[in-house]
Amino acid sequence: MNRIGEVLLGSIFTTSDTQHWLIPVLLVLTMISWFLWKKSKKRLRHIFFLGLLLSLIGVTVKSTTVVSSTLSDLFTNNETTTSGSVVEKKQAAKEAVLKKQLLAAWQSVGQEYTSQYSIAILNTDGQEVSYTTTDSTFSTASIVKVSIAAQLLHNNGTTQTTLSTTQASLLTAMIENSDNDAATSLLTNDLGGYSSLSSTYQALDMNDTTANADAWGYTQTTAEDQIKLLSAIFGTANYLTTKSQDYLQSLMNTISADQAWGISQGATNYYLKNGWLQDEDGWMVNSIGKVELGDDESYLIAILTKENTTFEEGQTLIEALTEQTNSVLSSSDE
Repeated sequence: MNRIGEVLLGSIFTTSDTQHWLIPVLLVLTMISWFLWKKSKKRLRHIFFLGLLLSLIGVTVKSTTVVSSTLSDLFTNNETTTSGSVVEKKQAAKEAVLKKQLLAAWQSVGQEYTSQYSIAILNTDGQEVSYTTTDSTFSTASIVKVSIAAQLLHNNGTTQTTLSTTQASLLTAMIENSDNDAATSLLTNDLGGYSSLSSTYQALDMNDTTANADAWGYTQTTAEDQIKLLSAIFGTANYLTTKSQDYLQSLMNTISADQAWGISQGATNYYLKNGWLQDEDGWMVNSIGKVELGDDESYLIAILTKENTTFEEGQTLIEALTEQTNSVLSSSDE
């Protein structure tokens, strides 16, 4: 009601040029008409009353037009707002259902394992969902090699330099074949040491990731932070140039056959990097990248595991989580 009142007042006391002179004229005619009513002849009074009537009609038509137009805008805006609100509510409800389904699926997989694991995805709608069985971080093992590649390409993009033949060869060996010597060489000779990765983590707001100054495979991270790294590679070209993104994507898309496990499970196309490492607590097995399922359905995913009894157990856990993720995302589009 307050809004309608404002509309009616605005229609009478509008700031338009027409209304600025109509209202003063109306007041002047009213005063003259009152004076002539007392002093003038009947015919002259009739003429001024006719002028007054025409002025009133003009003001009424003008005001009615403004009121009609403004009220029309008012209700149209209300309808638009309501429609937008409905769409937002439907999207929020859809996301809530998807999150619930994913969490249920991931938790059901975990019941079959004693391992600790963390999983995070970012789907095509921009919704990120994550789940972890522990508050502690995970060692990267060889998935840190994606960070090494990203930092090298970022540095070259910043200085507008081209990869040398040696750098290109080391990058290929490091990503496609998970060559450890290639990773060590790039970190030591091209990036300034193991701790240099901290600049990438800081730039990408990977606040829960810490580079290990003595052993790059023990860099600590979370699944959510790995999604930030993957977003820099597959999302908007900010940290990396478009050319560098394409280059790194191509390497992650041509992993050697013996490396093609993990999140690639059930995918029509995939970009990945796996990592594994054994210590006194068992096997750490990780898999990160992008999964394409066909029908324009794709998503970024990071799965980190530790305390696996065997390497095979970690691999099986990752693939089971991936299968459940594929199933939920595919059914949500039907």
